[in-house]
Amino acid sequence: MPYFITDESEQCSGWAVVKQDGEVMGCHTTKEDAILQMVAISQAEGIEPGGERALPDNYRPALAEDVPEGRACGNCAFYNEDIVEGDKAWCARWADYVSGAYYCNAWKPAEEEMPDDEPEDDDELGDLSPEEQRAPIDLDGYTPTDAMKTEAQRGLDWRAEYGRGGTQVGVSRARDITNGRNLPFDTVQRMRSYFARHEVDKQGQGFNTGEDGYPSAGRIAWALWGGDAGKRWADNIVLNAERKEKPKMAIEYRQFQTEIRAEGEDGHTFTGYAAIFNSEAEGLSTREIIKPGAFSKSVAAAERGEWEVKALQDHDPKYFLGSTKTGTLDLEEDDRGLKVRVSLNPEVTFASDLAAMLRRDGAAMGMSFGFSVPNKGDAYNDNGVRELRNIRLHEVSLLTGNQPAYPATIGLGAVRSLSERTEIDASTLMRAFDALLAGAPDADSAATLDLAIRKISPDLRAEPETTTEPEAADDRLVPLSVRERQLALAKLEEQIR
Repeated sequence: MPYFITDESEQCSGWAVVKQDGEVMGCHTTKEDAILQMVAISQAEGIEPGGERALPDNYRPALAEDVPEGRACGNCAFYNEDIVEGDKAWCARWADYVSGAYYCNAWKPAEEEMPDDEPEDDDELGDLSPEEQRAPIDLDGYTPTDAMKTEAQRGLDWRAEYGRGGTQVGVSRARDITNGRNLPFDTVQRMRSYFARHEVDKQGQGFNTGEDGYPSAGRIAWALWGGDAGKRWADNIVLNAERKEKPKMAIEYRQFQTEIRAEGEDGHTFTGYAAIFNSEAEGLSTREIIKPGAFSKSVAAAERGEWEVKALQDHDPKYFLGSTKTGTLDLEEDDRGLKVRVSLNPEVTFASDLAAMLRRDGAAMGMSFGFSVPNKGDAYNDNGVRELRNIRLHEVSLLTGNQPAYPATIGLGAVRSLSERTEIDASTLMRAFDALLAGAPDADSAATLDLAIRKISPDLRAEPETTTEPEAADDRLVPLSVRERQLALAKLEEQIR
């Protein structure tokens, strides 16, 4: 019999580890501790952990003494034998697989007509106020309505007065609601799941005004989650996400050449910038820049655990380096751009090879990111430049040979090819390119580029360099204009592709 974790057990104020029949094996303050116990017990018994449980505590064998004769999931209206997993079938009420030999208090006769999972129109959700009409999946979260705040405060007051109703999780939810805190989408989903599981509580004594025992523990718990207003609000948000979500947006990619630094003694952690703000893209059909703040929503959602961003090598899913979900990818948006920190797994061969390459050639490597643009996430300024202002970040990649789209950059493959043909060190070449593209090449950079140009093509000769007067403060050589060098390098890069 598998073990599960749940935060809805009446016997625990936080998280509980429970058997499939509802028996509580232990109570825990944090979800992480509950997971550890669930895994430990499952491993000791040689079975797979059940995961997070959506089924109610009253889900139990149909042969239990308190179950009315003849009732079981197998003859329930919610039981769908067309969708099976092993010896279980899908329960439309709890959105989970259940055994036909079990029972719960939400049982209904199979002959009863089931409501559609998705109503044909919005009337079934009731009359929603404008503030309840929310767009699907907002990374900023969703603001509780005034009606929800009133109901949640009523639940807190009742609980303080009568000393019953709800769990610590419900109290925490009520405080979030009364404080007007934006609730993330996964919390809204859990609220909807809660209301679906506890709708049956409305049939209990004391739920309605005027009944003995009012307000019942079930009525108080219902209020803590925002009451009927909260149910309508959560239903509306989740149904919108399921029914009205826009078609999947195309993934776009942009690349940058910036310094990537290996950290630590083993060099299996590296940092770099996957994106640079206000750096105009090249090689695209339109002019484009990334504005500061473009990644802020994605970064914040990833920090809350509601959005996953992966780290890859060369955008190849086979070469998975880390993710925000596993804590092996950290994202930070600073004044310069999107800074990333990736911890590589030393036990993975390609990751160790990459770490060795980073220690040797990190200065000559680039980074990239994959993103999509939601509605109103970009705009064109007065100069006709596309500005990426709010984008959904899907992945960041360490590049080992792709050609970048922004001028911070010459592709690593091109640099290495040029290095082989000219016998000039790749890192030296990359530093020279960086200095030129930054508009401030020094004498060493100018000499390196001139030498490369002369070696690869006698026809691409640089103009003679002149020196400054001896008393000049920086005593630097005066190179060709940045624009002339860019044109020369463009021709050079054409030849080495």
